[in-house]
Amino acid sequence: MKISIFQIIFFSITAVSVFGQPIRAYNYDGLMRGGELSMFKKDYYNAVDLYEKAYKERKSPDLALQIANLHYILRDIPKAENWYKRALIKDKDMTMPEAHFALGRIYKMNGKYEDAAAVFQKFITMAEDGPLRELAKTELKGIDMASKMPEQKKLIAENAGKAINCLQSDFAPVYDKDGNLYFTTFNRDSVIRLNGKEGDYFTKIYMASNGPKGLEKPVQLSAEINRENYHTGNATFSSDGTKMFFTRAELDGNEVLSSKIYVATKIEGQWSNATELTKINGNFLSKHPSVGELYGREVLFFVSNMTGSLGGFDIFYSNLNGSGDLGEPINLGKKINTIGDEVTPFYKNGTLYFSSTGHPGLGGFDVFSANWDGVEWTEPKNLGRVYNSVLDDLYYTVSNDGMNGALASNREGTKSVKSKTCCEDIYFIKERKLEIDLNLVVMDKKTEIKGAQVELVELVGKSKGTSTDQVNEENGKFTFPLYPDKSYRVFISKEGFITDSFDLNTVGLTEAKAFEKKLTLKAKAKPVKEEYETLTINQAIRLNNIYYDYDDDKILPDAEADLEYLIELYNKYPTLVLELGSHTDSRGKDDYNRELSQRRAESAKNWLVNRGVSADRIKAVGYGESVLLNKCKNGVKCNDAEHRINRRTEFKIVSGPTSIQIKKTVIKGTNKEVLPPDNKKTNTPKTNSSGDKTSQIQIKDSDIIPTVKKSDIQPVAKLPQMKFETKTVDFGIVKKGEKKSYSYKFTNSGNAPLVVEIVSGCECTTIEWTRGEIPPGGKGTIDIIYDTKDEKLQEYDKVIDILANTKPKVINCTFKAKVVQ
Repeated sequence: MKISIFQIIFFSITAVSVFGQPIRAYNYDGLMRGGELSMFKKDYYNAVDLYEKAYKERKSPDLALQIANLHYILRDIPKAENWYKRALIKDKDMTMPEAHFALGRIYKMNGKYEDAAAVFQKFITMAEDGPLRELAKTELKGIDMASKMPEQKKLIAENAGKAINCLQSDFAPVYDKDGNLYFTTFNRDSVIRLNGKEGDYFTKIYMASNGPKGLEKPVQLSAEINRENYHTGNATFSSDGTKMFFTRAELDGNEVLSSKIYVATKIEGQWSNATELTKINGNFLSKHPSVGELYGREVLFFVSNMTGSLGGFDIFYSNLNGSGDLGEPINLGKKINTIGDEVTPFYKNGTLYFSSTGHPGLGGFDVFSANWDGVEWTEPKNLGRVYNSVLDDLYYTVSNDGMNGALASNREGTKSVKSKTCCEDIYFIKERKLEIDLNLVVMDKKTEIKGAQVELVELVGKSKGTSTDQVNEENGKFTFPLYPDKSYRVFISKEGFITDSFDLNTVGLTEAKAFEKKLTLKAKAKPVKEEYETLTINQAIRLNNIYYDYDDDKILPDAEADLEYLIELYNKYPTLVLELGSHTDSRGKDDYNRELSQRRAESAKNWLVNRGVSADRIKAVGYGESVLLNKCKNGVKCNDAEHRINRRTEFKIVSGPTSIQIKKTVIKGTNKEVLPPDNKKTNTPKTNSSGDKTSQIQIKDSDIIPTVKKSDIQPVAKLPQMKFETKTVDFGIVKKGEKKSYSYKFTNSGNAPLVVEIVSGCECTTIEWTRGEIPPGGKGTIDIIYDTKDEKLQEYDKVIDILANTKPKVINCTFKAKVVQ
């Protein structure tokens, strides 16, 4: 078994199909059928999700192995390790040899060389002769080589950054004769959803021009090259620069159906006449073209799994004739190709660079070089660290003048949309002009911590620049190369420990320097065991995160956690029937509020029904303003925070079990303030329209917010705060159909970066806001446009809810208007 992502796909695509029905509605058999259907569709992301849910219902080694294989294919290397270990925990006699080999390779790709060596040694002892046994011997040679390989002090691999890389895969960098950089990218930062509604989600070739100040903003090549509904990539150029060879591929889900090589000609500065090449395309996959020279003739190197391959994918070449025709494909032979995979060739000045899993390497795919002496190739040489990591390193290339090198890798420091190892970024290989290093040891009191993660972030003013991550599973030692005249912040984290950080800078250094630092992480306090209380029939419990915008019935994002918890209760108690009671504040007419609250209750019910809960297990009741929790009844002046307390949803048992166990945190609340109604601890039960008495939630002494003096309030450490110039605006009299705009200006008066996540209001309001991190002291705006075309002729008090990383989480601004004819 050769579980290589490149046998399935020529790049990493993070795409999922939208599952047709609520996953929670399925039992074990339904989940398994859904997983099998997703596998049939080549939709591996949904398949692994369904299989993992099925595994929770019924654990088996065979299912764990299926999940492990999928995570390996999807290149979630850490998860693959965990699932292979589950699958093989009882397989002492190695009845599943292919899975043991995969676990050894995964250990290696996670940097756990000792564990990998132990697996491969056992594999060689117990497995039958065959390709995998030979590959296991090669893997052991790679581990031994890695233990002796020196650190590369003169070179560094620098992430190309946001100008080139997105959160999906970016790969196949190549320079043309003018130093322009061509590369392949999805150019998107989100998961692709294969639901028929997505727009253009195909890879395309982009070019970043070589300008006087370096590479300029990349631009997409024309539709003549980037053909609609095809994944296009892997450009390479003839020696005179007049021809470009590239790949077009078709996918079915996450699997490649076809991959063929094309050639285009440069006419008046534009690439035109893209034509499929003959002889090297067929009922097989061909990819990764690269122009080179052999026997004094120009040739096209390429990769294929055609008949005659020694392993999965081999490197071939064909002679390029003057007419543009190709000669017959010729395998480069056993010195280059192995029983593993050889891919992404690049030729320059008599040297062939390529990536391989069949030669001794540091991890997954490593970059190798072999020299052509006019007759044969020399033995391939591993390029070593910097070029190679424990993960996959591919597409190594060098500019025409030899001054710039680049490659694609999913190594630590790559920014990805899904798992940390799913996707490639492009890296530039650069010479270090001044050797500056950070040598860090992460400690737990007296011993080094294994498995810590260290992130080195370059600081640009008050903002974050590029960053590099490392995880060391062997010990607590880390080494980072640093640049001169830079400021850095270092973050150290490990599960079970409190994250720590420190700053350093290299400003003014003129000589080589090594920063030596030991840092001790403090262990987190052990989590408190979840406590439960008994809820009896007709006892109402307030859902603390289900709030509504004024005059609106839409479920806000914060509400989903509470509604998810109700789904847990429905799953735990199969006969449970709940009433969802929705309440408004006192603003507006009584009849309207009853209708509004009914819509709100139905909105929460629909959310649950859409996720698999039977509609007859939910009774939606709108109480309007008949059950207020505080003094804010008709005629009493209250601010919006006080009114917001009354806009709520509660649940209670109406049939099924007479009592259930619920988490105390659900009763007591999470991050919402509970205001005591008129300083009483309980509310008097009120009677609803059906004559039932509704027992409202009890306010305990511990829930009452104490009154404190302003002088007693201490500043919160490392928290952002939003300080507005004004939070209320009165538009006065507005004619129906007019639009009014306003900009709420604020300052981050806290001592940590502020991020405004969501700003919401009524449908009559268009809202924009300052996005990204706002440093302490920085300023931002919430810009609104109020459109009255659909408003009734009356006075309005509108609320703008601002969800940010502040405490409290939700902040309100308001505006008033009287709409007239």
